[in-house]
Amino acid sequence: MKKLTLVLTMLTLSISISFAQEVQIHGFISQGGLYSTEYSYIAENSKDFSLDLQEIGINFQTDVSDKLHLGIQLLSRDVGVYGEGRVTVDWAYGDYYISDALKLAFGRVKNRLGLYTTIQDFDFLRTWAVLPTAIYDLGLRTVNATLDGVQIHGNLDTKLAGNLDYAITYGKLNLGRTSDIAAYAGQLTTYAVEAATTKYNLGVNAVYNTPLDGLRLNGTYLRTEQFAFDPIHQTLDLTQAGMGVLNFDYHIETDIDNIYAGAQYLFNKLEITAEYNMGTRHVKEYITGLNQTVLDMIGKGKPELSDEKYYGGYLGATYRLNQNIGVGGYYQIYMRNDDLDDEDPRKSTSDIALSLAYNIGYNMVIKLEGHFVNGLGPLSVSLNDELTGDLSDLEETWMYGVAKISYNF
Repeated sequence: MKKLTLVLTMLTLSISISFAQEVQIHGFISQGGLYSTEYSYIAENSKDFSLDLQEIGINFQTDVSDKLHLGIQLLSRDVGVYGEGRVTVDWAYGDYYISDALKLAFGRVKNRLGLYTTIQDFDFLRTWAVLPTAIYDLGLRTVNATLDGVQIHGNLDTKLAGNLDYAITYGKLNLGRTSDIAAYAGQLTTYAVEAATTKYNLGVNAVYNTPLDGLRLNGTYLRTEQFAFDPIHQTLDLTQAGMGVLNFDYHIETDIDNIYAGAQYLFNKLEITAEYNMGTRHVKEYITGLNQTVLDMIGKGKPELSDEKYYGGYLGATYRLNQNIGVGGYYQIYMRNDDLDDEDPRKSTSDIALSLAYNIGYNMVIKLEGHFVNGLGPLSVSLNDELTGDLSDLEETWMYGVAKISYNF
């Protein structure tokens, strides 16, 4: 992918200079502050107020011809434990136009997930400071935003019955030290994870712009085959059994199926949005580096197989009081294993968000947002040591607030 990114970048610059094509330069700068009660949320120092809420992006795009469009975006992201200010290639692709109904994109293409993934960088387009994490998890931007591969997309216009924007995306992920995967793994485990790969990712997305003015419907299916963390190196002390200290590798591989559905209705100054996600993880855990006798001795003679279902969704609304001020909020809930009777506070979480946005001109916005959370699901184990012990005495209700200023150009 690094070679392809370099090729696309050089093509964009060299062809534009050679043929005097216009290079469009756009980007965004966002800086925020985060404060949480009870627990550290996203950032290690959030209980003391953290300024680790920054995103900076710049993109270059040009039309090589009437048929071919090239673009690349560089992104620096420091959102708590995610990004750490590293500059990465967010997307870099060529898009070949065949017709309005059929286009072919290739490279690091934008994945189509839900209603907001492709426009999540444009803060001025929405009132909310933080998109509902039940659908748009902050730690999964690297996983959900782009794929290295190809995409067939276009718009099917029925004239009388509305039109359909569709995209079929196929590719893979290779998440190394410059990705957010290590930090996201810390939300699930204390093991040191540095990289992850997938065998392939398949996404099918459709947005139906209905004949009813202001109403659009969305559906997405995502299949991830063999999402695998790099081997986790560990040791086993069998000195008392006369075998000494043995080195082995612990592997986690997951096949993931996700279905998303959503609807959005814009009526005058009121916008109502609802989205829902239902998914299943098929997890395989196994050990390599130990002989079968030792594996049987420690009860790991066969791979451990398990399934985990999860559900999440939100209902939100925003209202423009005037040209500059917007207010809004949403209620979201997400569950693991669909077990509302389970007393584990990590398995069911609800969140009420209230938002205020003040637009300065057409491309700059200041936002204030408060979240009232019940449950421990979004908290990272690596940032909150108490989550590794007895959870029965922990406070399940907590809050966090976000202040944010963004500029798009």
